[in-house]
Amino acid sequence: MSYQGPFSAFIEGDYRRCVENKFDVTVIDDTESATPKANAGADIELISNDDVVILDGSRSTSAPDDTLSYHWVAVDGTLVVQSPNQAKAQVSVPRVDTITQYRFVLTITNQDGVSDNDDVTITAKPKPDNFPPTLTLTGPDSVKSNEEISISLAIEDPDDTAFSIAWSNDRNITMVIADDNRSMMFTAPDVEAEQVVNVQVNVIDGGNNAVDSAKTITIKPENSSTSTWDKNTTYIEGDTVIYDGVTYTAKWWTKGDTPGQSEVWQANDNGTISEWIATKAYNGGDKVIYQEIIYKAKWWTKGDVPSAAGAPWERA
Repeated sequence: MSYQGPFSAFIEGDYRRCVENKFDVTVIDDTESATPKANAGADIELISNDDVVILDGSRSTSAPDDTLSYHWVAVDGTLVVQSPNQAKAQVSVPRVDTITQYRFVLTITNQDGVSDNDDVTITAKPKPDNFPPTLTLTGPDSVKSNEEISISLAIEDPDDTAFSIAWSNDRNITMVIADDNRSMMFTAPDVEAEQVVNVQVNVIDGGNNAVDSAKTITIKPENSSTSTWDKNTTYIEGDTVIYDGVTYTAKWWTKGDTPGQSEVWQANDNGTISEWIATKAYNGGDKVIYQEIIYKAKWWTKGDVPSAAGAPWERA
């Protein structure tokens, strides 16, 4: 069997030559020049506790037909690398009294002797006498005027069980704190337009480690039908939602499009102008503050610095 013309299916390279001849193209094998590229992985930072750490070079690359060998070396020789000739090696990091760095070099070599190397650094930190607590605040993201809302606090701490806990908010709203300080509630004030209140909690443990956490809550008028945006909900033109404390109106049918990042959502103007955000989408007419100057968008834009030459912004 043969192709039409002077090319044979049984001669190496003829398929390429046939394609180039029939279609007037040049076929390039981009794997022929693919040299080995070592990847020792991202640097690692940990609190040392005699942990076993994986040195991962499996993301190293080369030509598809290459056979690679791996070799890990500890630069200062302090730590012993286990399975040093595997893509994934191991090393035991001891406890340290001061911040200590260990550097490892990975060398990969293909069957032709072509090599490449990369390094990774493990930064070991001493174990603290007392670990700081981890805080989690749980509660609704929005509430209507005159409704009660409750926020609960969960504390994880491997060293302490007694804590100093202080609640506050930035709207001077009176809060009722539970006897154990692990939750609080308040009645949302009467508002005519949506407002945002930030609830903060400060926790200090037995080691004098102070940690803060906060939760933003949107207070809506009693007759408001606006809900918090849900990526799994379908919205139609005119629907309003709240996302990151901002109210948006859908311009057409949408599902899964994040407000502030998609042209389908129009941020409602509450009379205030906020700072420009690089990751936020703006529509024509939207105003922002950048470097203390107010700019107005000429059309839909995202990521365009207002002061840049040719940007779709003009001074308001």
